[in-house]
Amino acid sequence: MKTAEILNSINKNIPKQTNRGKVLFTQSFSIYEPCFVHDRLMAYSLMLRGFDIYATFCDGIQENECNVYGGVWGGGETFNKNCQTCQEKSQDLWSILDEENIYKYSSYLEKQDYIDIENKLIAVPYNKWKDYHEDDFNYGLWSKDILVNNYVVADYKLIENHEILGRSHLKNLLLLKIAYERIIKVNKPNRIISNDSYYGMWKMWELLAVENNIPFYSHWSGTRKGGWCYAYNDASMNLDFSKIWETYSSISLTKEEDERVEQWLQNRTLGNDMILNTATLLDYQNETADFSKFHKNKPTATLFTNVAWDLAALNKEIFTKNISEWIIETIKWFSEHQEFQLIIKTHPAEANPTIPATKETIESVIKKVFVKLPNNIFFLSPKASITVYDLFKITTVGIVYTTTVAMEMAARGIPIITAGKSHYRGYGFTIDPSTISEYFTSLKSILKDPNESDSKETINLAKKFIKFNFFHYYSKIGLFEFEWKKPINILISSSKDLKKGNHQHWDYIIDKIEKGEPILDSKEWPKES
Repeated sequence: MKTAEILNSINKNIPKQTNRGKVLFTQSFSIYEPCFVHDRLMAYSLMLRGFDIYATFCDGIQENECNVYGGVWGGGETFNKNCQTCQEKSQDLWSILDEENIYKYSSYLEKQDYIDIENKLIAVPYNKWKDYHEDDFNYGLWSKDILVNNYVVADYKLIENHEILGRSHLKNLLLLKIAYERIIKVNKPNRIISNDSYYGMWKMWELLAVENNIPFYSHWSGTRKGGWCYAYNDASMNLDFSKIWETYSSISLTKEEDERVEQWLQNRTLGNDMILNTATLLDYQNETADFSKFHKNKPTATLFTNVAWDLAALNKEIFTKNISEWIIETIKWFSEHQEFQLIIKTHPAEANPTIPATKETIESVIKKVFVKLPNNIFFLSPKASITVYDLFKITTVGIVYTTTVAMEMAARGIPIITAGKSHYRGYGFTIDPSTISEYFTSLKSILKDPNESDSKETINLAKKFIKFNFFHYYSKIGLFEFEWKKPINILISSSKDLKKGNHQHWDYIIDKIEKGEPILDSKEWPKES
């Protein structure tokens, strides 16, 4: 059976109006089939718990491009067509609801709203759109983040017509905010459920929910195959474990748990259990990497980059302006310290053929400053036929921004220095300088004496963090399985399968939404899956 047929079959015998309370779904990322399936099944589950379901979606009020389609992700001449597709997907997703339960944004905007926003934009000076904010709503920052993500660059100034596009995003967000406020005022929901709320189109729902004391839940499919992650009053992809870490980290790993983490670490080298495998896609990583060029006797730092435009790297700066400046300053330092060696391993997703190629690559950033790298510094392109795991055995210290590989290195006893606001920073198994001076002091100290850190304790903490991150937070909810670019496999066939007691990991999330409680706190979190 096709996905739509299965979902419609599950819908049988599910009540629609039971007046337990109102759950409002924000704009779903319904163009991505796993999100479509997830949101439909979550709506069904909450209906079975007695909630009335309402849904919102954008029906074409945004101009030029938006948070769903834009730039290399279906913008430009194809935007209008893709916009229509997005509306059709949303309409299809919520076809299970009565028309009065669906809130389309255009119905909550008036002609005067457009006039007022145009007047606001006229008052914004050239190139100041990115700084525009009202109260706690950072419209300018969100506009910039959408823009760089749409065009796969870190520097928005590299984008043609960036002033026009930036202002378009600013206008779009201001319009959406008005519609959101009015929908909340009319609907008065008891819960709001959203696609991950990092980006502005969804972040505003989060802030408005908190402002109105409405429990807010965001979700995303993350990186684990078949896994999904959730957050309360936050973006799920912020991966904030601070509320549980003191309690969780005090619990010793059993022998069996340690073995499972070890097996996971081994599986990672093969790319197993991941939605999009960027570590071992050797089909396109076909540029020869010659290990013999590396200096065998020099202490070695390996710098693992992020994709500069990705959510994981955006606004994560600590002591440099951005990821590019961090890399440039690190190269300069090593050029003055020839007794050490630096290997720069770029992220393979920069050139992954299954997603748009990165326009502003790390290589292009480096070449703007250095015509030729010193002979103690080596650059590995995203197509190099070498994985991060090949580099572990020659690495004295790993230096990272926010990349996930740091957890794996720490679990293997390799010291890690963080330079960005990674979600694992400050949890006891990384070295976390807060200034550029501290960064280079730490770097020099470890390269001179790599054995000075407590390797046993950091390995233990890193393994605990890995276990929580990938075995608890990214829950395998048990309802469907999916991989990038592959058909979804729905594992249930009836509404009975969604009733409480059949899938404990899914039940945990639905229970929390039903009660209006946090997903994580100091005493409770999802069970291992």
